[in-house]
Amino acid sequence: MGRLNSSTVDYWISEDGLILLEAWSRDGLKLGQIADNMGIRQAKLSQWRKEYEEIDEALKSGKEVVDYKVENALLKAALGFKTKEITVTIGRRQINGEWVNITKETKEKEIAPSVTACLAWLNNRKPNTWKRNRDNVVEVDDEDNDVRITIVRGKGSDLDDDVNVSATIDQNDIKREKQKLEKQKEDEWEGWENW
Repeated sequence: MGRLNSSTVDYWISEDGLILLEAWSRDGLKLGQIADNMGIRQAKLSQWRKEYEEIDEALKSGKEVVDYKVENALLKAALGFKTKEITVTIGRRQINGEWVNITKETKEKEIAPSVTACLAWLNNRKPNTWKRNRDNVVEVDDEDNDVRITIVRGKGSDLDDDVNVSATIDQNDIKREKQKLEKQKEDEWEGWENW
């Protein structure tokens, strides 16, 4: 969007400034992007959020309203709903020798629950039960020097023979994997903190 010329706090606590901040937040912009649009650094925006409650509230309310609307729409799609479909035909028709000018039909239509919406809801509300790609972490004592994993699959339509796969993982491999997972979680958390 480009930088605005007015970067003083007076503008941003005015009615116009607060509306703009709320709109950017509602549009899903991150704090860094909002600060860039304001013509200031993100650190300055963070400072203003602490000093000026109006700015903080505008940024929060913009997010909350949209989040709740999307949550409600997702729930509605997941459960299914009824709606009215109104068809209005303007024109003339002849029925049994009589001319009819306007036809209006109202039908009640039932929208079936969306499986995709159900999965999205359950994946986020009950991730331990419903998420497909959950991280299953195996805890290993320091005494264990290596771990043997064997995967055995039966015959499948595209497999001619049973499949046996073996792998040996040493303690260093496990430590590296744990460090990767911890780093990923830290990066995800930092992303949410900056939001």
